[in-house]
Amino acid sequence: MEMIEYGKKAGLSVSLLTNGTRLTPEYTEKLIELGLDRIVFSFDAIDKETYEAVRVKSEFQSTLKKMYSISLRETMKQAEKHLYVHLWFFF
Repeated sequence: MEMIEYGKKAGLSVSLLTNGTRLTPEYTEKLIELGLDRIVFSFDAIDKETYEAVRVKSEFQSTLKKMYSISLRETMKQAEKHLYVHLWFFF
């Protein structure tokens, strides 16, 4: 959080790259309040089985819900923030 605040005070555009597994609604709101410009999710698979095999101790549905709820947050819309999803495919 301190680095985001520091960057914004310096006039920088600040992004966060995350796998999303530890984001909570409260933490997300704080990130947006600090002026975070972009959230980029690294999502490791397109199906539950592969995702949970690659991202051990993480839940596919839970992470998807977090990404979806962030994209719907009114604060994201009003502040014209951006949400990106990077998909990685494992065969």
